[in-house]
Amino acid sequence: MYNFALPINTKPARFYLLPKIHKAGVPGRPVISCCGSPTEGISELVDWFIQPLVSSIPSYVKDTNDFLVKIRALGPLAPNSLLVTVDVSALYPSIPHKDGIRNLSLAYYLDKSHFPRESVNAICKLTESLLSKKCI
Repeated sequence: MYNFALPINTKPARFYLLPKIHKAGVPGRPVISCCGSPTEGISELVDWFIQPLVSSIPSYVKDTNDFLVKIRALGPLAPNSLLVTVDVSALYPSIPHKDGIRNLSLAYYLDKSHFPRESVNAICKLTESLLSKKCI
């Protein structure tokens, strides 16, 4: 794992904007591409551990068909029921990284998957580093 995550022949991350053509004035959505950056290997390693756990999270929805299956499984809804959607402005920047990693979910699901405590701590520390430092 060390050799996989070890940065070799790296380059700086790239910053660019994706235009939001559906909004007035066409503002940009900031993107940082870390492909080839020093943190790319660590990111792939963390992803390798986390990816199999994602589908076990109760709020996980794979795609539209998965959503429809889950809605149908609820059975008939009460006559006064409403189905609504919510759009959150700046969702990911609004999530406190330490809370999301340690207290709310990542450590919980890693523990639940029977990872050794040392591995859970290491994955959480790597994730926290990736989220707080962005791409170096």
